[in-house]
Amino acid sequence: MSIVSCPSCSQRISSLADTCPHCGFSKTGVSIEPEVLQARQLRKLRYRARMLTYLGMLITLCGFLVWWFQQTGFNGLPGQVSQLLIGVGVVGYLAARVWLFMLSSRLKKL
Repeated sequence: MSIVSCPSCSQRISSLADTCPHCGFSKTGVSIEPEVLQARQLRKLRYRARMLTYLGMLITLCGFLVWWFQQTGFNGLPGQVSQLLIGVGVVGYLAARVWLFMLSSRLKKL
């Protein structure tokens, strides 16, 4: 007996288990090529990376809104909260875009 990754959810399960206790995936009667499973996992990760880019944009937008409403316009320098939100949002967005680019290039190689 060994511990393997579930082809569906990538959680750790026993190699003797017929179904995954986490997602219910049944490995009996299913013959999926490893390339198909790897492509499926990369698509799931790419979806998560896209969602993180949207979160980064939302945090950045919230930073600009806080800046706008604290000073009734963009007059003057932003406050600390605005700077923090804008900085975290931009860095998060750029990191997610780099991750998304890397995942997309790995998916194209398959």
